[in-house]
Amino acid sequence: MDAAFITWVPQRRAQAHRTHQQIIGERAARDHVALRPLPETPYLVAERHLRPVGKDCLVAFGGNLYSVPARRVRPRQLVEIRATKSQIMLHSTMADSSGETLLATHPRAIGRGVRVVEEAHRDGLPTGKGRRTITGDVLSCRSPVVSVLGARNQGLCGLC
Repeated sequence: MDAAFITWVPQRRAQAHRTHQQIIGERAARDHVALRPLPETPYLVAERHLRPVGKDCLVAFGGNLYSVPARRVRPRQLVEIRATKSQIMLHSTMADSSGETLLATHPRAIGRGVRVVEEAHRDGLPTGKGRRTITGDVLSCRSPVVSVLGARNQGLCGLC
C-alpha cells in the first residue's frame, strides 16, 4: 500500500486541480512558503457569557457562584465570563482608567452548588452594622422597646 501511494503522489502533483486549474505541486509549494510558524502561546479556547452581579458580589455560572471585587462592581452590573476547561475569568464590560477589564480569576468549580469566593472581594460590602438585625431575643412587656409602644404591663406579650 505504501509503495502504491509513493508512486501515486508525483503523478497527482503533476495534474491540474479541477477547481482552480492550477498544477497541484506548484500550488502546494507556494502554500508551504506562505505558512508561518505556530505562535509560542497556544490559542485560548473559551466560552463567553454575560451575567449580572448579585448584591453579594457573586456571579452565577454553570450552577456555581464566583466572587468579584465589591469595590469594582455594582449590583446588577453585567460582567463577561470567559470560561475555559479549568478556569473562570470575570471581565468588566467597560475598561477602567488603566484599560484593564479583568476583575477576577478563579479555578473552575467541579460539580454544582459550589461557592468560589476570595475573601478580599468582600471588602466594600455592607457589614450589617447600623442596620436592624434579628437576634432571636424575645421582648417582654417591660422592655424599653415595648414600653414605647404603650404595651407595658398590659400582658400583650403573653409573658407578663
